[in-house]
Amino acid sequence: AYLELTKPRITALLLLVAAASFLLARPGTPDWGGLLALAGCLWLLAAGLFAINHFQERELDARMLRTRSRPLPAGRLRPAEALGFGVGLSLLALACTTLRFGWVAGGVALFTLASYLLVYTPLKPRTPYHAFLGAASGATPPLLGWAAATGSLSPAAMLLGAVLFLWQFPHFLAIGTLYAGDYRAAGVRVLPAERPARSRGVLVGSQVLLVLASFATVPAGLSRPAYLGGAGLLGALYLAVGWLAVRRGRPRDFRLLVLASVLYLAALFLLLLALRA
Repeated sequence: AYLELTKPRITALLLLVAAASFLLARPGTPDWGGLLALAGCLWLLAAGLFAINHFQERELDARMLRTRSRPLPAGRLRPAEALGFGVGLSLLALACTTLRFGWVAGGVALFTLASYLLVYTPLKPRTPYHAFLGAASGATPPLLGWAAATGSLSPAAMLLGAVLFLWQFPHFLAIGTLYAGDYRAAGVRVLPAERPARSRGVLVGSQVLLVLASFATVPAGLSRPAYLGGAGLLGALYLAVGWLAVRRGRPRDFRLLVLASVLYLAALFLLLLALRA
């Protein structure tokens, strides 16, 4: 039950993005010790954040068919146990990140926790545009990876953060479309349930911006020109899946889009590593 609180599949994807950013920021012989330390600190951060989020949303989760089997609404853990687990991991993450990588990385970790838990989560029942704030906290793994490698942030780091920021909109709008009725019943305001036409426009528009941002890594000096061919192919396939989902509006097409978005992000950062400048 404790492992489930940490959302291991999402955490694994964030670890991949942060690790790739760490390696991109420091060309040459990889610092395997630093990379291992980053993975440990980021796991603590993500696990602690998600555990506290489970505590915050336990009543909402109990009202949603999709989430009522989670450890707290299902009664497999007590709220105090989840909260204590999450706070302990979060404090360890802040200490680990700051002591090992410095104040810039520690500041990124603190921003991630504060913005997600104190801003994004409380706004879910209040506005359908909470995802814009959630995307800001969700975009920090590349920044954390870069700061861990260099002790600072740069325009190139911000570009990688922008890629992850934009990626979240088609991914989570697809999920919101699939479970719009569930969210509405639980009192969570999501754009697909309240403004479906606008949601579809944001989904496709953010996909286009995401693909364009992925191309910008070449002029930013992060990747070689050969990368553009692979990124273009990945982007075309991803855009096609998104366009078909919006065009047809079938649940199975949006499920395919959710899967495609995960595969796209992982493949894009692996391609960046393979063809880094």
